[in-house]
Amino acid sequence: MTKVDKCWCVVCAVFCLAHAEAVWCQASKAGEVKLGRVVCSLAFDDPAPWRLSSHQNQQPAPPPPEVRLRKATEVTWKEGECLRLDYHFGTPKHDAVMLTTDAKIGSGKTVGLTVHGDGSGHELFLVLVDKGGESHYLPIGPVDWKGWKTIYASWDKLLSPPVQGTILAEHWGGDKTQALELPITRLTLGLNDKPDSFVGKGTLRLARIQVFQ
Repeated sequence: MTKVDKCWCVVCAVFCLAHAEAVWCQASKAGEVKLGRVVCSLAFDDPAPWRLSSHQNQQPAPPPPEVRLRKATEVTWKEGECLRLDYHFGTPKHDAVMLTTDAKIGSGKTVGLTVHGDGSGHELFLVLVDKGGESHYLPIGPVDWKGWKTIYASWDKLLSPPVQGTILAEHWGGDKTQALELPITRLTLGLNDKPDSFVGKGTLRLARIQVFQ
């Protein structure tokens, strides 16, 4: 396992459970957050641009056969096509499933994710790779609803480096500035099992990621 993989495992298994509440945007409705204009929109209308990966038993591993990303047919989204993500967490330790795509996001501070939830309580997160190749972990929050919903999170706190000498788990790799430096060149949407002891499967439908100024 590479050093980057080890950092990813630590972040997913430890940071999201122990420290995420401090940086979550708890808003669930647009009226609870101040949104500027849309500067980027990524549609989940085609599985081809998204690369599927997973963690099983606290280790990076090929996605199990039950994990699939495909066009949704049985559930529709009012504004267009969406994708169906079938996930499977097969071990009583930390498991996760991730979707990664290349991106070019040069501005913005708030991200909105439109998801058809399954009420599982598993944790959504983003990993943002900046111009220096550094990865930055952004917790989104638990999938504690069923049906369509847009949830929001701000990456403002990722833009400023910590106090000198402090190393934060949510930044790793690349040029190691410990700060998100736009533009974002790659984006990963992930789902962590919660609790880690959970073993089972579920399904999300994904419609859109938007970035707001």
